[in-house]
This record gives sequence, structure tokens and C-alpha cells, in this order.
Amino acid sequence: FYATQTGLLDGLILRAEAQDTGVGCLLTGKAIKIMGDKLPAALRPKPGQTTGTPEGCSVMMVKNIKAQLGIIADIQKAMGGLNADAVKSVQDITMQAIRAVLTVEMLKKKGE
Repeated sequence: FYATQTGLLDGLILRAEAQDTGVGCLLTGKAIKIMGDKLPAALRPKPGQTTGTPEGCSVMMVKNIKAQLGIIADIQKAMGGLNADAVKSVQDITMQAIRAVLTVEMLKKKGE
């Protein structure tokens, strides 16, 4: 599962990077206004950067999914495995996150 999903995510990252406009993810600036210091450091712009993250939002979202999946894989390895219900939950959550990114992309194409 992890190898398949990592490959899928790598493909989505490459595609998102190819379509990246180079202006960064402007949502970060809006999120900072809403969340202030509660916004995770990984999502904050670098010093002097005014457009948000250096990568586009889609690139950032898919990379975050991949990182989360890696953390779950590490947890599973450390625990010596997960029960069937936990594995199903990991699969469902991962696919839900991927569908969310694809939905954002479809809305962007529609101009919404």
C-alpha cells in the first residue's frame, strides 16, 4: 500500500510542479491572518517572502499528504504492524486527502 501510494503521490507532485505558476501559495498569507501564531511553522512563509510558500498550493498539499503517509508507515513499522481496522482507516484517510487535492484542482480549472 505505502509503495503504491508513494508512487501515486510522487506522480501528483511532479504534475503539480509542472503546472506551478511560480507565485507561491497565496493561501498561506490568508491563513496567517486567520490563525496567527497557531499556523504550523511548516506552512509559514520564509522571512522576506510575501506571497506565501515558495511552492504552489497543490504541490504543498500533495507533499504534506506524502509526509503524513510516511509518518504513519514509520509508526506502523515501530509497532510491528497495525490491525485491519487501523490499516483500513489509513487507506481511507489517505484516499480522502488525495480526493480533496484533486477536487481543489478541478475547481481551479473551472475558475472557482
